[in-house]
Amino acid sequence: MQEDFQLNESDMIFIQNLIEATRKDEALKKFIDYYLFAKKSPLSLENINRNIKSLKKMDDTQQLIVKARAREFLELNDPSKHLSILIGFFGMVIGAYKALGEIFKMAGFKIVDSFLVIIVSLILGTYSARLLIKNMRTRSTALFFYELISNLNYDMKNKG
Repeated sequence: MQEDFQLNESDMIFIQNLIEATRKDEALKKFIDYYLFAKKSPLSLENINRNIKSLKKMDDTQQLIVKARAREFLELNDPSKHLSILIGFFGMVIGAYKALGEIFKMAGFKIVDSFLVIIVSLILGTYSARLLIKNMRTRSTALFFYELISNLNYDMKNKG
């Protein structure tokens, strides 16, 4: 049973790879999905459990880095956080559109006005849909990782 709490080379490599993956959202998502998230991973449950046991062996500094990054990852991928920004952006674009519409009306360009409506609507719709879909795909991974890291009972052997 003592072997379970000893930090071996594969544990160290796994932890180092996780720390390295925390640098970028996409790398972190891929790492979590592949090595830890049973719903999305091609690995066996035995391998996933071994990886989770490796997480328990992180030292204090590694725990702080991973816990903070897990929280940030969760916050960044919360679709509700982007709603206020999108509403403000829509308001700005609609205001600019109205101003441009008035300028074009004064100049007598009716066809440009209709064309502008279509272009602005397509751009805003595409941007919003892409942002929402990306966040929804990443949200489950971020929530899983945050809960996993927050609820681990870390090995006390490395302390003191």
